[in-house]
Amino acid sequence: SEWQPDNTIALASNGKYLYTFGERSYQIFSYNDDANNPFTSPNNAAGNIGIKAPNSLCVLGQTVIWLGSSDIGENGVFMLSGTELKRVSTTDIEREIKTIVNPENGYSSVWQENQHLFWSLTFEDSEKTFVYDGIEDAWHYRASYDEKNKLREWRYNHATFAYGYVYVGTKDALC
Repeated sequence: SEWQPDNTIALASNGKYLYTFGERSYQIFSYNDDANNPFTSPNNAAGNIGIKAPNSLCVLGQTVIWLGSSDIGENGVFMLSGTELKRVSTTDIEREIKTIVNPENGYSSVWQENQHLFWSLTFEDSEKTFVYDGIEDAWHYRASYDEKNKLREWRYNHATFAYGYVYVGTKDALC
């Protein structure tokens, strides 16, 4: 990004904006018609919150959500709707994420189900999955049993909507 000297490690676009993320900052660019300078950053379209886990970054419609980090704290979950920043994690969720082994390896998925918008954040090394419901503004956990009947992280790690259904995938299969 131009605003902060940290390297860009993640990008997202919602069609209107291009979001760039470093470890300690984000910057928002808008598209324009200038072929020599197709992206401009509006005033106040940057912040001191970066991305902790690059694979946690997801886009759902006009909303971008990720596991953040900054110079003053880590492990918060943040959402940008256009240029409006909102912290969506609770103190309890942040406290739990703080105990995670290798949080930078976390990954996410988004989907819509029964009129709810969900964002999952999975940490395989710690065998946990946190899920944020964007409609209810609430958190819950999901888990799956492995072949030894041990409760682990939720095994579904990718979702897509097709033919009127939500399809989810695992490392091994499409369900």
